[in-house]
Amino acid sequence: TAQASAERARERDAERDRDAEPRTTRHRFAFGGVAFEILADEAVKWELPEAYARYVQRVSDASVIADVFCSVAVERVAPVAADGPQNLLRLEAQPQGVRAHSAHFRADVTRVGQFRYAVTARLAQDPIAAASLLLALTCCVVQLAGGVTMHATCIELDGRAVLLVGPSGAGKTTAAELSRDARHIAFDRVAVVRTALGWAAYGLPGGSPARLEASQHVALPLAALLRVKRNRPTTTIEPALGADALFLVREAIETGDGLETFEAQRLDVASQLSAAVPVGTLHTVLGASTHVVLREFIATHGPGGHDA
Repeated sequence: TAQASAERARERDAERDRDAEPRTTRHRFAFGGVAFEILADEAVKWELPEAYARYVQRVSDASVIADVFCSVAVERVAPVAADGPQNLLRLEAQPQGVRAHSAHFRADVTRVGQFRYAVTARLAQDPIAAASLLLALTCCVVQLAGGVTMHATCIELDGRAVLLVGPSGAGKTTAAELSRDARHIAFDRVAVVRTALGWAAYGLPGGSPARLEASQHVALPLAALLRVKRNRPTTTIEPALGADALFLVREAIETGDGLETFEAQRLDVASQLSAAVPVGTLHTVLGASTHVVLREFIATHGPGGHDA
């Protein structure tokens, strides 16, 4: 009948419209303390390197500081090499957030509520684009949520996180390996954020692996921050107070290219962190264990310690 034919024609039109719609994939996970919901176009190869897998959690299993909804499409540009200055993350302040871009992506991060952000991103067609975007978004959102990202080795000792900081070659990895009771959380980069339970460290991928057993955790309460040096005959920790502690913390905070407007916030976070968490200089000796002095320092200068 005419009515049946019209119905079949409408069904064909609806099916054609569905076929014409862009297909997307949805990914829901937590990373670096941020709950992500990624909606990616079918052309996007949303694949993360194996090194990232350790830090990806189910949202229900994670301690989350912020929520991000991100729509991702492919930018039709030629692939780029994976090293060199093109990897530099550039940041630009926006009225309600941040614009982040590198050779691998560009993304607009907009605040849409308390600790809630919407992101529109474009990826280059190269294999590390998704990982580069995820790490950059995490660092941006952590900063917008009142935290910082630090260049640090992070270990677990007695159920809490200890950050070992210093420039490349300072001996952070060696110092971590000398603490025989420790477990590694992160090798090179850590997000540090104040939570309802105090300051916490969230491990992020990067750096050269340490010869330590992996922690079962990727986030723990922060017990201490120590600048590593190798210029003393014995293993000791010198406490840092006031401006000295502030300088050691600020020195370890990572920044992108631009966004000087956030420098006041970084200094504020460094001030709060150095006042709340024990800070010092760890002098290491090759072959001498560090776990005893670490425990003594935390017990003496941490919450409830003699100097607290």
